[in-house]
Amino acid sequence: MNQGGGAVRPDSLLQAANVFHQRVDVVVGQALDGLHPRGAFGILDPFLDGLERLFIGELGLHRGIGVILHVQFLAHGGLAFAVGVAAYLFLALGKRAALFVGAFVVIAVTPLITINLQTGGWFFHYVFSGASSNTVEIGRAFRYIAVELFGVMAGLSLMALIAALMIFRRIGSRAVREQPWLMMILVAVIVSGVGRSSVGGNLNNLMPAYAFLCLAPAISSREWREHLLPEWHTPVLATAIILQLALGVYNPLRYIPTAEMRQSGDRLIEKVRAIDGEVLVLMHPYYALLAGKEPAVQVALIWYEKQWQDVPFPKDFVERIQSQYYAAIISDETLFETDPDVQRLITTYYSPTGTLAASESPPAVTGMFARPTVIYTPKRP
Repeated sequence: MNQGGGAVRPDSLLQAANVFHQRVDVVVGQALDGLHPRGAFGILDPFLDGLERLFIGELGLHRGIGVILHVQFLAHGGLAFAVGVAAYLFLALGKRAALFVGAFVVIAVTPLITINLQTGGWFFHYVFSGASSNTVEIGRAFRYIAVELFGVMAGLSLMALIAALMIFRRIGSRAVREQPWLMMILVAVIVSGVGRSSVGGNLNNLMPAYAFLCLAPAISSREWREHLLPEWHTPVLATAIILQLALGVYNPLRYIPTAEMRQSGDRLIEKVRAIDGEVLVLMHPYYALLAGKEPAVQVALIWYEKQWQDVPFPKDFVERIQSQYYAAIISDETLFETDPDVQRLITTYYSPTGTLAASESPPAVTGMFARPTVIYTPKRP
């Protein structure tokens, strides 16, 4: 196994990402080239070999860390992954891991602090405080473990668990340094678990765990082939992969807007564009942005801050409502907008003057059911 010999260079991060995409192309090409009768599981040989080379061999562990860094800068929970990467690098490289910490502070932490200062502290409230304020429920945690981790993701989870037990039994604590992917899988499982188990946790919280668990076939392939099942490792892994595909099947059409929904959204955007002045779409500010209006905060974020951390409404938000800055406010009339404090603020300065027809009120296809419903306009003296 190629463990790399030097410290991670800053320029290797983007290079690793480029290598990642090139390797994926190679793996897919090899798999497609294998589409001919070679037995029931023959096509998986190049796929499994390609995964091994990508994540364990030729890419190198330190370059692979660059892939994680490149991806996780853009993902929720990226700081948790950064801590996991730093922990591994300190174990593997010692003091040289400080280069990663320094690079991460410059590239990621400094911009975050800058944005937070520019927003008067609200950025950290929304990104960190708001997310951490949701309490973790024991029932949701058990459901995550039993129904999702070892239910929907059972094929990958079992492969990762068995491979980890075999590796630790073979090399003991050296596995922490020699198999960093196991550490990152563990970090991903924890990140997904905390997010999914908290109030408001949704299916998207499962993405980190599922993505990193997809490394399990590559890790298992090498371990099983070399130390347990040299002749049967491909059929066994193929069965596990097929099982996982069967467990994870779903109908994506459920989450794709229909033509009628798209037309309804287009009509809403045109209606908002035709209003003279700024428009606040409380639950869907993106519609106002598409209509050429100023971007605004989603009311649900403000509600969560006040509900869970007793943070007052942002001063500029309150001032805009009080000064009747918006020519119209569009509400879905969800629990966020009908909250007494929100209603008191809005109805003091605005009155409901119209209702959107279904043909110009697109429904949400994920999460809680909501659709723009009531139009509020400024009260006149």
